Amino acid sequence: MNALPTPARFLLWPAAGALLGLVVALAWPKQYEAKSTLFFAKPSLQNPLNALPLAGLAAGSLGSAGAGTNVLGGQLFLPTVGTDAASIADILASRSAALHAIERHKPALFRDEPDDEAIEEFLESVKTEVLQTGQLAVSFTWGDRQASQAVLSDLIAYADERSKELGKQFAAQTVKFLEEEFEKQRGRVRAKAEEVKAAVSSDSLAASAVAREKFVEALLQSSVELDGLLAEAQAADAALNQKIRAVVQARDAGETGEPLTVALENLHAAILEQRAKLEQARAAVSPDSPEMKAVRAQLDASVKVYTEELDRIADAAKVGALSLTLTDSAERAAKFAALRAAQRNLARMRDDALKIANLAIEQQRLLNELRREEAQLDAALTDLTQARLAEDKAYVPFVVLDEPYASEEPSFPLPGVFAAVGLLLGLIVSVWNYTRSLEREIVQEEV
Repeated sequence: MNALPTPARFLLWPAAGALLGLVVALAWPKQYEAKSTLFFAKPSLQNPLNALPLAGLAAGSLGSAGAGTNVLGGQLFLPTVGTDAASIADILASRSAALHAIERHKPALFRDEPDDEAIEEFLESVKTEVLQTGQLAVSFTWGDRQASQAVLSDLIAYADERSKELGKQFAAQTVKFLEEEFEKQRGRVRAKAEEVKAAVSSDSLAASAVAREKFVEALLQSSVELDGLLAEAQAADAALNQKIRAVVQARDAGETGEPLTVALENLHAAILEQRAKLEQARAAVSPDSPEMKAVRAQLDASVKVYTEELDRIADAAKVGALSLTLTDSAERAAKFAALRAAQRNLARMRDDALKIANLAIEQQRLLNELRREEAQLDAALTDLTQARLAEDKAYVPFVVLDEPYASEEPSFPLPGVFAAVGLLLGLIVSVWNYTRSLEREIVQEEV
């Protein structure tokens, strides 16, 4: 006869298993998981303040397909290498990041000097996941709650700084390369324009047809010079945002000494340089004919509107009323676009004059090649301007949406889970015992 009733015997093993699981969970070294979420810029072609399209360079409308921008915290953000979620995940999981964090928190992480195996254990504790929303989920698990939080904070700070360094290095290399390519392309445009001019000058039929050979030559010369000067002015206009931002940030930070003075001086120098470039652009279009007078008048009016904006920026900087929003950038870009409109009118006038000159097939081929070279020059300018902005920008690769936090309850082991597993195992043993007992009883009855 059994000492215990059958139900009690059946429940003994599940109860013992649950108790054993609970004891193991309490005795097991605890692990605490610190978590954080990083937010990245979202691609956009709209001003988030008023939902209007971004004008000019911001919308990538100068001829380079897909130039675009990102928007982060109301600021234009030009992406470069090392600033996307996947790149930040790679930096966080890199050996250099691990060594940086271990050096700062060695006493809290390891009792002895960490070897390669310990460093690998550390790296396995870093988890990253790029979410469908574009955010990056980061976690770090360790046996000390405070250490896990502190280490994750340092890893994120390291990734932020390293991302900025990589972005700056890449942008600087890109600017150097694109500046060389831009100069080469500008040289090709000038050379092609000279070919067209020489072809027109050497063709007596074309010259006699309209008797305006000098006018066509002047149009070609003015068009090429204006292209180059406005290209330089466009790049300077893009860089002007950085100078404005430096003044705004200095005032917002309460600076009154040298940092603010330097920022104001840099802004003033940039404005003077831009005014000089625009004056050279005006001089490139000589009003020697009624047609050229019309283009010069359009250019003069556009320069006047744009320089008035420069004067407004200078005056606002002096009295501390300067601001920089996407709306400001878009409005100034729209005013600069009027200068480009005068440039396009001059190019159309040049093309019309060449058509009237009844060009030969070879001359027409040269003109088409010139147009292609000019289109490539515009594309190169857009790329160069983007790269210069990326080089000058004070990067914010991401925003920490959720600060690193580790719950007071350990992420592992979970007592409830261990107890449930022990209960399940105990239940299996009880069923197995019950089945065996039932088989024995059946055998005894048969005997």
